[in-house]
Amino acid sequence: MSISNPKIVQMFTRLGAGGPPVQAVLLTREMTKLGYSSMLVTGSRCPQDGDMSYLLRADDPVFSIPELSRPVSPWRDLKALLALYRFLRRERPQVVHTHTAKAGALGRIAARLAGVPVVVHTFHGNVLNHYFSAPVNWMIRQFERLLAGFTDGICVLAPQQAAELESYHIASSDKVHVIPLGMDLTRLSEIASLLNLARATRNGGRITVGWMGRFVPIKNIPLLLSVVQETLRRTDRVRFVIAGDGPESPQVAALARELGPERFEWLGWREDVETVLAECDVMMQTSRNEGTPVSLIQGMAAGRPCV
Repeated sequence: MSISNPKIVQMFTRLGAGGPPVQAVLLTREMTKLGYSSMLVTGSRCPQDGDMSYLLRADDPVFSIPELSRPVSPWRDLKALLALYRFLRRERPQVVHTHTAKAGALGRIAARLAGVPVVVHTFHGNVLNHYFSAPVNWMIRQFERLLAGFTDGICVLAPQQAAELESYHIASSDKVHVIPLGMDLTRLSEIASLLNLARATRNGGRITVGWMGRFVPIKNIPLLLSVVQETLRRTDRVRFVIAGDGPESPQVAALARELGPERFEWLGWREDVETVLAECDVMMQTSRNEGTPVSLIQGMAAGRPCV
């Protein structure tokens, strides 16, 4: 591969539910348009991860490493590291760009072992806090500091993430670069006026509040359900529409049964974001930790205010 047409490998743990897969797939395509030889390496999903493989097109350059997956497994992780190393030795990219925690760890190690000249990592969010117990959080921070030592550039999505990495002494400020999310919002922008027209004549004047995401601890599902219960205790002029799924779905399902779809409607995991947004007047986010929530970007592009 010539320097005039450098090869870039994007590495992503799995195409499970969430915002980062949207960014990784779009970035792979857009780099190709800019004249780079760009490909995406991804691993396997767990059943509870959700599936966003529908984002892929037939012509997307995607390579699968089945051993690469989100759960921690020393033997499987070692096999994934060896598979990544062999892949990089064969492809000889000039740049490896890793995304998410597991791919960020194994991918950066494999890239350095394979002699890749430039290694970059993006924190879409992070697992430095709120995910695990205090001792585990401490260990993760030590490991991230080690990884940052042989990473050429670290990208974050917003200034608060850069400040957080600095507060945990993960990397020096000159190595951290704030690069906001890039997304294709053309369709949402085009239909924003139609969505606004559609919502004006429904639900008897009640405000519909929407929430989209994974049902996992970092999204603070207990806060979401508390907000729903307290709001509906105070007024009957609001209803909630929730799109998502995940390990904490039993709590959501229980409240949906208790309140009924007229007040609290759970749609499950949905690919048709535009249809969900068409139901909503306001978007809500309850996460303990986020990089830049894709659901709120999509909501704002469709003209929805966010809380």
